[in-house]
Amino acid sequence: MAELLSSVTVAYTLMNASHEHFAVQLLQPFEASPDTRSRVSVLVVEEVQKPKHSTFPLPAAPLAALLRLLPSLHTVRLPPGSFSNIAPCPDPNGAVLSALASLPHLRDLTLPNLGVAVGVGALGALGLTRLVMHNASWSRFYNPHIIEPPALGALGSLQSLRHLELHANHTDDVTPADVTNLMTSLPSLERLAVSGLTAGDVLVGDRYLQGTTLELGLDAGFVTSISLVPTNPEFVYAASVGALAVLAAALLPATRPAPAPRIPALRLSCAVTPGSVEADAETLLPLRDLSERCEGEQVAVISCAVGRRVSAQEAEDLVRLLGKPERLRFWDVVGEQLWVRLRGRDEPPILDIGGDAWDADAQPYAGADGQEQSDWDRALVLREGASAALAAIWADPGGGSELRRLRRMLALDVRGGGEEWDEEEEEDEGNW
Repeated sequence: MAELLSSVTVAYTLMNASHEHFAVQLLQPFEASPDTRSRVSVLVVEEVQKPKHSTFPLPAAPLAALLRLLPSLHTVRLPPGSFSNIAPCPDPNGAVLSALASLPHLRDLTLPNLGVAVGVGALGALGLTRLVMHNASWSRFYNPHIIEPPALGALGSLQSLRHLELHANHTDDVTPADVTNLMTSLPSLERLAVSGLTAGDVLVGDRYLQGTTLELGLDAGFVTSISLVPTNPEFVYAASVGALAVLAAALLPATRPAPAPRIPALRLSCAVTPGSVEADAETLLPLRDLSERCEGEQVAVISCAVGRRVSAQEAEDLVRLLGKPERLRFWDVVGEQLWVRLRGRDEPPILDIGGDAWDADAQPYAGADGQEQSDWDRALVLREGASAALAAIWADPGGGSELRRLRRMLALDVRGGGEEWDEEEEEDEGNW
């Protein structure tokens, strides 16, 4: 079996581990086996049964010693957390990075937190092609002296990188401008993924893209694909349209203008909201320009549930800008969330705006025809309930173009805007 050994996984349980015990276990299997050590090309250190919101500071001195024992390492993957600065290692990041820099074959590296970025210049001569830096926000909270603020400029020394992942949190203040600087300084990048971006020019409540990961495909410094996906697939997080506009402004210089082929799609697998305040046309211009350089948009959710009244026109403009989302979310008058599925995941997002006068850019429900339809829609809500009525309006094949049906739904959403019922009418007809 020893002859076949090429990959080693060191697994530990935080509940039972101590620094001293871990240090002994880390080195023991290798100290007396020089032949085995020379064959190990992959080292993975992972934590099992990790309690929620906790990380285990890795003892830097024995980890650095282990790395020097394995000169053939091609891949090193370390878990989220930090390097412990207990004696005899007063400079834990420096000790581990120095040991990593001594590995001539190292190409694939995962580091425990973004704060280590300040020292990665030591790895510039290695020829790294893949680097992942974890989010260790809880380790930062409990051990603020261990993790330095990220110095992303140091990553520019890693000129061979083709794949880079940075998992940030709101205390790191990684911005869209940092993303473009990385694309400029690392011309060999083919894939860049950054989670937890902060759009600093937006209102405080709207500036964070926490819970989402920006994934970019790159070719010679130009963007070839754009996706914003949930970092945790079990949750769909919201991004304000204002923050997306800041991100779009940063990405625009890295997109090829016409007549170059357009980017296949702008994929937003998160929820997009109008934000705390209505964004004006000038604010949204970069997002509109970026959309025009893409073949289309793929939006998972547009949410009008943002803690303020969103007008029907504002919601319509967002759908026109980004295309049909898979689902549209509203509040109803009693604070319940309503969901309407507008398309399947693989269906085209282009909104059919029709050609008749009713679907022109004038006010919806203009004329007697429109008022009659509005009264019918409200009766449907009272009879079937809001969720069923909204779904029925959208699914009605005889209901006109998609824009016409969208306007009918928006006019029915009292919290989200459109036509308002007066107070006496609402009291008579009840909350839906």
